[in-house]
Amino acid sequence: MRNLLGLTINGRSIPLKSRLSNTTNHNYDFVYGTWQPSYEDPLDFLTVGGLFNLEQDYRNRNLWHQIDLVHSTYANDPK
Repeated sequence: MRNLLGLTINGRSIPLKSRLSNTTNHNYDFVYGTWQPSYEDPLDFLTVGGLFNLEQDYRNRNLWHQIDLVHSTYANDPK
């Protein structure tokens, strides 16, 4: 690569259980994994996929409060 002189990337493939453990424990510089939502709803991306492992790291009380409302108050309100 001529644009990233001096950059060395060492990749390794590990079993899912190991990757999840290493990701949760922040034992990585970069992680690439795939994930598919359980159902077609943006909430699944926010709570499980998009914010995987960020609940501990991302401190936004309003976001988590709104997600809690989605699970309770708004769950039966299609609007």
